[in-house]
Amino acid sequence: MSSLLVIGVGNPDRGDDAAGWIAAKRVADRCQGWVGGGPGKVRVCQSAGDPASLIDAWDGAEDVVVIDAVVTGGPVGTVCVVDLLRQPGFPVGRQVSSHGMGPAEAVALARSLDTLPASLTLVGIEAKSFTPGDGLSPGVLEGIEAALDLIEARHRGGS
Repeated sequence: MSSLLVIGVGNPDRGDDAAGWIAAKRVADRCQGWVGGGPGKVRVCQSAGDPASLIDAWDGAEDVVVIDAVVTGGPVGTVCVVDLLRQPGFPVGRQVSSHGMGPAEAVALARSLDTLPASLTLVGIEAKSFTPGDGLSPGVLEGIEAALDLIEARHRGGS
């Protein structure tokens, strides 16, 4: 089983944009109980989401999961999983991440620099509000839990 790097993307002070950060913290809290979840098996970090910081964060990692708030028009809290390396037509430049630039642009830049990890997956949580100072929307809290379950199942299965 390869080690897993989980990167929580977002801004903890902008409402639902905190979803990635909170999910990453919960992964760190939960992963010690996962099969094979001891130190060195699951690493967790947080990022504001700009392409350079994402590329730096996954440098040297082979299996990476990025958790981020997304805006696709789906119901709040819906979780989507996207293989960032193999998804044809992944919408680079379209507002999928809650950030102006984020995972899609990082993938494009890393591809041109030949610095992509072997596996790179986005776990997106559909968001509603990005108002500074707001807390998470109730649906986003449910989405975080669903995202954690998906990441845990992935880690346990080694895929």
